[in-house]
Amino acid sequence: MKTYRVSNPGDSTKEIAEAAQVLRDGGVVAFPTETVYGLGCNADDPRAVERLRALKGQRADKPFTVHLHSAEEIANYVDSIPEKANRLIRRFVPGPLTLVLQAKGGGMIGLRVPDHPVARELIRLSGVRVIGTSANRSDATAPVCAEEVRHAFPGGEIDVLIDSGQTTYGAASSVVRVTDEGWEVLREGAISKERIVRTVSRTILFVCTGNSCRSPMAEALTRRLLAEKLEVKPGELLRAGYCVLSAGTAAPSGRPASENARAVMAEMGIDISAHRTRPLTRELIEDAERIYAMSAGHYGAILRIVPGAGQKTRILGEHDIEDPYGQSKESYRECAAEIREALLRELDRL
Repeated sequence: MKTYRVSNPGDSTKEIAEAAQVLRDGGVVAFPTETVYGLGCNADDPRAVERLRALKGQRADKPFTVHLHSAEEIANYVDSIPEKANRLIRRFVPGPLTLVLQAKGGGMIGLRVPDHPVARELIRLSGVRVIGTSANRSDATAPVCAEEVRHAFPGGEIDVLIDSGQTTYGAASSVVRVTDEGWEVLREGAISKERIVRTVSRTILFVCTGNSCRSPMAEALTRRLLAEKLEVKPGELLRAGYCVLSAGTAAPSGRPASENARAVMAEMGIDISAHRTRPLTRELIEDAERIYAMSAGHYGAILRIVPGAGQKTRILGEHDIEDPYGQSKESYRECAAEIREALLRELDRL
């Protein structure tokens, strides 16, 4: 197998062009992505496809993924892109995501745009439809460096190996099937299922300090009010396309809501005993469609993490909602009532 060491496509145009010519001529090329190393060939060359399938040890009825050099190319393979797929594309493409969509002419097709400059340049220069799979035998561990590819195929079965060092994620892409009827995570990979859920849904995020009082009460009250408006059960909100979450700017992970918050919500017929605190992160902010801060201080903290989040962030009340932590149960009741009134004013926006 011929090996090219390529770290920057701009400095190695000749080597990538030679590997692209091998693809056009029916060869098999091992190349880096941000997830794992892949094997690719020309999808329109039956002998190359059969050779790739034999190398992989993959059964004939299991399809390969089409690898693209830009998100814009996705439209060439499908009649339409469902809105939930568009949400995923805007967030994760290029990136460690394989989308399974309804193909032109019928059936389903897997599409991926790797977030690796060498892979995208190889695909672009090849000028052919490139299908790919991880560079390992079926049921073996996917390689995360060129040496592992050599170990998997020691007999020179691969024509060219492009060595770009260690991959970024060291895990396979996440695979999500999306149709007009719904969506399904087929494989959880570099992108967690939780983040995929937040992205395909209309995610509403409430932010306070410790995520033990105000924001979990706001989260729980929103679930109830939104479910009533949509005429579904609170547990059916995800199916209806809504994800309601809360976080804290100084919250630890995994602690329950405060005792008084649990008691006051119980008085309102809402059980938040399963709530666990979570810290506010860049990912949570980026994934949310709408964010409500409990105070101006929390609003500022959100923008310090993601400066561009101001367009989707606002303070929930007409003024700061004071923290009842450490105060009487009556203070919690007053806080919950204030949150509920503010939510009722916002319900149509939600």
